[in-house]
Amino acid sequence: MTEYRDIDYSTAPNQNMIPAIKRYVEDRILPGNFLVALFSDELHNTIRHADETNYPLIGEWGKWVWNEMPLIMSGSRQNVDAHVAGINSMRRIRNA
Repeated sequence: MTEYRDIDYSTAPNQNMIPAIKRYVEDRILPGNFLVALFSDELHNTIRHADETNYPLIGEWGKWVWNEMPLIMSGSRQNVDAHVAGINSMRRIRNA
């Protein structure tokens, strides 16, 4: 699991997305456009890339990301890219 803290995957709004989220969190594999936008806090792109299942769940997804995803791997595209690259972006910012 993640070295940052436990994530409660069981509360994710669409359980079919869990495998992609786990690959992102645990294996640092960039997910598809919807999840990248969601984790990057890009509402416009999140809406644009949502499918018919996830579109009506965007509000719930936002709450889930806020409550479950560590900020070190969400909140901005920089954090997402740093997580995938294996870079601790918060440490880099603190040491800058």
